[in-house]
Amino acid sequence: MIKVPDKYKGHGLHVYCMRKGCKKTVTNNEANCNRNNVLAKNCSYKDSHVFQSRIWNNITKRTDCIRSYKERNFNAVWNLHQAYIQELKDNNYYIITEVAQKSKPILLVECAAMYIDYLNDIDCADYELKKLTKRHIDAQTRYIKAFLKVLKDNQVNISKLAIGAIHKEHIGFFHSTLLDYAPKTYNHYIEGLTHFFEYIIKKIGHEIDNPFNAIVKKRVIKKVDIVEEVEFEKLIKVISYNNGWDEKKQGKDRRILKFNHYKPYWKELFYAALLTGERADGIVLLKWSNIDTNYINIPNHKVNRLKNSKEYVSKTPITTDLAKLLEKLGFMKNMGSESFVFASEVVNRELLKLHMSRAFTHFWKAAGNRQGITFKHLRKAYITRLTIMLGDKSIGIKHSGATMIREHYLKQEEITKELLGQSMFKIDEEVLSKVLS
Repeated sequence: MIKVPDKYKGHGLHVYCMRKGCKKTVTNNEANCNRNNVLAKNCSYKDSHVFQSRIWNNITKRTDCIRSYKERNFNAVWNLHQAYIQELKDNNYYIITEVAQKSKPILLVECAAMYIDYLNDIDCADYELKKLTKRHIDAQTRYIKAFLKVLKDNQVNISKLAIGAIHKEHIGFFHSTLLDYAPKTYNHYIEGLTHFFEYIIKKIGHEIDNPFNAIVKKRVIKKVDIVEEVEFEKLIKVISYNNGWDEKKQGKDRRILKFNHYKPYWKELFYAALLTGERADGIVLLKWSNIDTNYINIPNHKVNRLKNSKEYVSKTPITTDLAKLLEKLGFMKNMGSESFVFASEVVNRELLKLHMSRAFTHFWKAAGNRQGITFKHLRKAYITRLTIMLGDKSIGIKHSGATMIREHYLKQEEITKELLGQSMFKIDEEVLSKVLS
């Protein structure tokens, strides 16, 4: 049992019980007993007793300068206590808590909670803010929760599992669970956990090897699928209120809820996505002020978000077919306006982006087109057409890499001049009339 010798009492050094159910200063004097103190002989948690500095703060007028010590030798603790008092004086009592001495979390669940807070920019300095998308954060959280669930399902006590105790068997449990997943999905989960353990190693400071580095990712065979012109024509033809009905199961009783995907602006919006090759962000956040006579200067929201910048812009040439669409949408009337080009009445643009993606998939299926095509394939169709028309010069115009964009940015206008006056796609006139009328 540890204790402070009588001649050292009254200097701010105490014995404190760290047990969750106790959390009181330990005393040997019955006269000092109150709701904040516990008699040493009555405390059942002597292994949880530690030496603790509890210093009066002249700034806050409270005893809030607190530091605990793992050291059990009193003489050594007394020296640490004196050093802490001097540290407080040197810093004008600015250091008033144990934060600097707080030990790093050792449990997996603790590290997981810290990582999720880190992703959400909780308790981060301004220069550390990452501003990750909700979609990315939700995905990373899902990967970690899946790992914890797999361990729990295999009778691993995750509430007591230390980071250093994770071994090959635990990783094997997770690997086996993911075997039925598609290669791309499998790799996403492995990458998510790899990033998590990199955080544990680099940010928290645990000196361990990343257990997920040993996993060989599955080979992903990429299919270069694009939206063909005839398929796009079929898509436009079926976009109507009557074809927009869909249903989903909702609530605990899984009752069927009917709803309609149709919006009057889907035809123009999908056509704009095909003619600009923009991602969903670029379409739903497009403003009239981004458009000049010959080009649409579309911010690369993906790269700007990752780089915490606003400088990355894609110059999309206004081809003859795109010019007709912009004219129909009201370019001359709205030129220079800060309002959104599409569905300006919708405040929640993230929700619009979600509905847009789902509506595309719904009407694509309704058109009887082949499976596996989503909204993003409109961009692939544009990039493919750019490559056909410009060859290698097209690289950088719609490239997703920030470095590539920077290298080719100054050349974009010069290169894309070749597209001015041309049409990107040959869409049937009857179909176009449904979009442009």
